[in-house]
Amino acid sequence: MRKKPPLRVNRYPDTVLPGDKSGPPALPYPDGWFCAGFSDAWQPGATHTVPYMGEDLVIYRTESDTLRATRPYCPHLGAHLGFDGKVLGEEFQCPLHNLRYATDGTCVHSPYGPAPKLSLPMLPVQERWGIVWVWHHHEGGAPTWDVAAGLTGLDNARDPVYQITDLCGYPQDVSENVVDYPHLTYLHGLINLEVLTPPKYEGPFGWVTMKAGRRIGPAVVESEFINQFPGLAGANINVSMPEFGLYSVNWLLATPTGPGRMRYSLASSLELLDPPHHRGPAYEWLSHKALRALQYAIFWQTKKDAARDLGIFHHKRFATPAKLASGDGPIGAHRKWSRQFYPPADSQAPDAYDAHRKL
Repeated sequence: MRKKPPLRVNRYPDTVLPGDKSGPPALPYPDGWFCAGFSDAWQPGATHTVPYMGEDLVIYRTESDTLRATRPYCPHLGAHLGFDGKVLGEEFQCPLHNLRYATDGTCVHSPYGPAPKLSLPMLPVQERWGIVWVWHHHEGGAPTWDVAAGLTGLDNARDPVYQITDLCGYPQDVSENVVDYPHLTYLHGLINLEVLTPPKYEGPFGWVTMKAGRRIGPAVVESEFINQFPGLAGANINVSMPEFGLYSVNWLLATPTGPGRMRYSLASSLELLDPPHHRGPAYEWLSHKALRALQYAIFWQTKKDAARDLGIFHHKRFATPAKLASGDGPIGAHRKWSRQFYPPADSQAPDAYDAHRKL
């Protein structure tokens, strides 16, 4: 068995009053696919416990590379499977009585008698682009859409570098932040911002394309940003830099972990633009290792940009209804699209739903 790497998670420090201390939760947990981590953390035989929608999830990979996610408590006598539970071949063993469960959740072995008729409460899980996605539905319903169905430009996206941070906030903050156009200039320093394609929403997906420049020394580097929204999981931002022959795939992913709190996963991978369409100097000298080194260098700048947002997210109070100013960007339209992911009124506590209703 290969040694499993640890889950590296940062915790954002409290500078002023954090958002989850400013009042009751503003929003309920949304439905959809959400990031639970990254594939490289689960080598065959590895098990990790991650916070997810107010509880723990136990995610493990069998020796044949099958990834599974289950709620944390053994249905037998309630042992937490993340505490010394382990993978044995294609089965998962509870630490309390050594009951073993197959990949479909069925109990298939007991060391002291016939296997009881028990099943682990499994959750839908899939891996795409080096990311582990787990489905959430407020009533336990099955997935109604696929996370890859509406996203484009990701055929070669893989092996991202990433940073994970626990902090206050909501996936809604991260998602609508992309269409808050003025903040891209005043918080992130982008210049010459131009919206090429206004936001378009279809079912659980959304898209908006823009162009902007960034000053690097005396020069201004122009890039095109293709922003995609896979539900309320956050945003996929693909950046085309044709003058360098590079294409950067970036993920700003937010997963609710508890009331008013989220796990923010920032990830990035770097690809060469398709050779038949563009042949720049990059193709002459960029080896795989050099490309990886450049990927880390670009990710350093990406982390600097994200850090500005994280401080805002962690300390802000979610404003609902938003009192928008002229020129704020299509935040209202984005919130209208977002309503589909929240549970209906009759399943929510009044304070949470009142906020949701005013989105």
